[in-house]
Amino acid sequence: MTAAHLLYYNGFIKLKGMITTLSFYISLAETAEDKSLIERLYNGYERYMYAVAFSVLHNEQDAEDTVHEAFLRIIKNLGEYDFSADAKTKTLLGVITRNIAIDRYRHKKKYESGNVELNENTIGSQLPDTSELSNSELKAILDSLPYELKEVILLRYVAGYTLKETAQLLGVTFGTVRYRQDKAIIAIEELIKG
Repeated sequence: MTAAHLLYYNGFIKLKGMITTLSFYISLAETAEDKSLIERLYNGYERYMYAVAFSVLHNEQDAEDTVHEAFLRIIKNLGEYDFSADAKTKTLLGVITRNIAIDRYRHKKKYESGNVELNENTIGSQLPDTSELSNSELKAILDSLPYELKEVILLRYVAGYTLKETAQLLGVTFGTVRYRQDKAIIAIEELIKG
């Protein structure tokens, strides 16, 4: 995908102007009920989650990234949480966000101290050129991918996460992310050739 198709700025993801942060999260849900729940959580608690993250990190971008990661984890494990009571929901979202913020803070401190491991090689398969596709064609191609493949493509090429970060967000191995990415790229190439 070209820079004209993908933009990530100020906490908002856009795919040729089509996908906002909320619609990105909703696109990851499998049922109408889950989509409605995600919308309710985002509209009701996103600012609270940001405040929790900012109170730990004291950095706007890190706080936004933390909220994004929290929503991805919540969506991945949606069936494991009870969001029926507002008080419990707020507490749960606060705990999830705070834990991610603390992990991010520790990672940042480790990095700043110079005590980091070498990152894996993130240069890998590239998406085929999609500059000739219209918005609707590109969206149709992404929507036609199986959920697991679409999720990896959106995290890697829209949100800009590395293979390692994507694996951590999804709770799978680096190799699994690489396999899904390669499989998605092959599927996209075939769909473009049509």
